[in-house]
Amino acid sequence: MRPLLTPDQQARLMQHAATQGFRTLREAAAWRREALGVGLLERQRRRVFEQLGFTREVPRPMAVRADAALQAQWKQGGLARR
Repeated sequence: MRPLLTPDQQARLMQHAATQGFRTLREAAAWRREALGVGLLERQRRRVFEQLGFTREVPRPMAVRADAALQAQWKQGGLARR
């Protein structure tokens, strides 16, 4: 299977991702289309980014009743018994 991007295109994509980043896959696809002149299907986009080592990051929901101060204290060494 031939690579979807040339080594030069991959390097430019990695450089942009390292310096400015991409918030979404669509944002990355738009940049790639404008800067590199390469349009790919969604499956191909995912494959390119997986091959380059990018992973999907999804923010985790926080419980409404969560206490940020208690969580910070826990991260700094646990909680003392009350």
